Amino acid sequence: MRNPLVFCFTLFFLCLQTATVFAQEPAQLHNPKIDLNISPGHNPSINPQKNPGINPKMNSNINPVLNKEINPVENKSINPKINALINPLKNQLLNPLMYKHLYPSSGAWKGLYIYNEKDNLIGYITRPTRDVLICFDVTGVWTCYYVLTAQGTYNHFDMDGNWTGDYICSDSNAGFNVFNKEGEWTGKHIK
Repeated sequence: MRNPLVFCFTLFFLCLQTATVFAQEPAQLHNPKIDLNISPGHNPSINPQKNPGINPKMNSNINPVLNKEINPVENKSINPKINALINPLKNQLLNPLMYKHLYPSSGAWKGLYIYNEKDNLIGYITRPTRDVLICFDVTGVWTCYYVLTAQGTYNHFDMDGNWTGDYICSDSNAGFNVFNKEGEWTGKHIK
């Protein structure tokens, strides 16, 4: 009688462990705690506070508040409320609810990682197409998305397709830095 009970408890704890462990561990080339070259705190060339070319306060070409071409309020082609092709809730090809491989919990997932100013993992990015990036929090919940602009930046939208005013700009080294609508770097970065 004891063996079946031990078996049940073991199975229960294994299932519990599997259910609560989510982590997609970043590969070394995506981990700024391992590769300091991809950490804005350690590499001034990818830090917008030290490199004016990647800082939207200094470079109006990459600031959607100052450049109407990349502002989704002014340019309707990059506004997902108007352009269904770039709206994951209206375009099934972009929707993780339709394609589970877009979720970071999928074994087939390939994507980018979102870090805070201390290089701690805080989320995931999936790129179903060149024009749209899907965001997940660190637990794997779909939270938002980004839409590509003509300048190579991405505007941030909530799940209802509202532009939050936030955006990401290239860090000039295959990653991105996250800015708020005032053009301030949030300290978040994507690798």
